[in-house]
Amino acid sequence: EKYSYFDLNFNIDQLDDLLYPSEGYRYNLYIEQPWDVFSYYIYKLSFDHFIPIDYKNKIKLYGDFMFSDLSNLPYDDLLLKNVSYINYDRTLSHSEYDLFANDFVSYGIEYNYFYKNSTTFRVIYNNMDSITSKYNNEINSNVNSYAFGFRVKSILGPFNFLWTHAENSLYGLNEKDSYFFSLGINL
Repeated sequence: EKYSYFDLNFNIDQLDDLLYPSEGYRYNLYIEQPWDVFSYYIYKLSFDHFIPIDYKNKIKLYGDFMFSDLSNLPYDDLLLKNVSYINYDRTLSHSEYDLFANDFVSYGIEYNYFYKNSTTFRVIYNNMDSITSKYNNEINSNVNSYAFGFRVKSILGPFNFLWTHAENSLYGLNEKDSYFFSLGINL
């Protein structure tokens, strides 16, 4: 079955560098609502604030928020509308496609230390709260995780490594350790 909807995607980007920002901010707002008989909505907001402390140290504050009601959609469309892709270094111990949720709140802080000219050491703390599962409406709260890692500038683009740890998990596990590698640009 076909249906019509409108969406609004609003972006503000005042970062000083695309790959290695050290100051500035970025906001992304996404709103989706239907024109026709299906009654649903999706609201998403994400932000990044980079605060330089001095030449070698910076702090990044970030957050991701989603609120939706997709209960009136057919099942096949519900699967497509409810996938929330968030980079692994924002939700830490959960991979990019782990958040199958109707609603969630995620926020964190990242400390970066620039070592020499091409290496950055990273320490990240993240908290996910009010995560409402799309499958059973179960609500998970206070899912904390932290990470240690580094980023190296290379000829092939940035190389990232993170070791992450969560004391509790979205899926009932007591502790979860993960390792993430990436090569190239993560936007």
